Amino acid sequence: MQLLRDDFSPFVGESVLTIGNFDGVHRGHQALINHVHDRAAALGVKSALITFDPHPATVLRPHGPPPLLTTTAQKIDLLEAAELDLLGLLTFNRALMETRAADFMQQLHNALRPREIWIGSDFAMGYKREGDVAFMQAWGEPHGIRVDSLPLLSDGGEIISSSRIRAALAAGAMDEAARLLGRAVTLGGVVVHGAKRGRTIGYPTANVVPPATLALPADGIYAGYTWLADGQRLPSAINVGVRPTFDDDVARNVESYILDWTGDLYDQWITIEFTHYLRPEAKFDSLEALIAQIDADVAETRTLLHVEVMER
Repeated sequence: MQLLRDDFSPFVGESVLTIGNFDGVHRGHQALINHVHDRAAALGVKSALITFDPHPATVLRPHGPPPLLTTTAQKIDLLEAAELDLLGLLTFNRALMETRAADFMQQLHNALRPREIWIGSDFAMGYKREGDVAFMQAWGEPHGIRVDSLPLLSDGGEIISSSRIRAALAAGAMDEAARLLGRAVTLGGVVVHGAKRGRTIGYPTANVVPPATLALPADGIYAGYTWLADGQRLPSAINVGVRPTFDDDVARNVESYILDWTGDLYDQWITIEFTHYLRPEAKFDSLEALIAQIDADVAETRTLLHVEVMER
């Protein structure tokens, strides 16, 4: 995949193109990307996708943008796995926001020579979102560009959208979020040093501090897995939250206790996979009460993940 940022002059050839935010690269996005693949293959041209960095909402609503399902790096990884010929990143700033739709279309035409442009039926771009499907079709026809839209994909009678997935995460509905994403709910990050309380009570954890801009599962306890850099997928009990029993955290942390495993993961990249929501995060009156609850959480995790009890 050719990855270009802002300057698309190295691109050579004609394309079938799609444009959008693609936050989460969910099943609706995947359907659109697959269609672009099919049309590019039918025409013998390259498949291309244009997206924005940062997400436009962070510029349009700087004091209250919605949390994102993916960082830019994660989005690039997911789109690279889709085997597009070109991924173009456009820096979203005030100048781009104020670009007229006709000027934007001309820039795309000059740089990527699209034979076809496929977008979601709710897509609009350009100054004040003037470039809706009808506008793009009217502009494209005299320039020899077919512009068309795909209906938005539904699941359970509701449109699949990034906002719907965020709501599922906030409700702890891991099954629904994974179904809408078309893959497991995961969080990747580098393991950092924490207060090391877990090891003193027999439950050492691998701690990840997620970006503040990222949508996380609801605060609480989860069963799931920890993926190591070598590809191991290890059953885990996971905490998301601020550790209220100790009153020392403001930022949300994600802690993973890997069942029946010992080792040093500091400064290593791990991916935490959430499969089952167990309970909300809670504050306990004593350390003994906390340990008793962790014992119960780990036992439930073993049951859900079909992991036999081993000697600790």
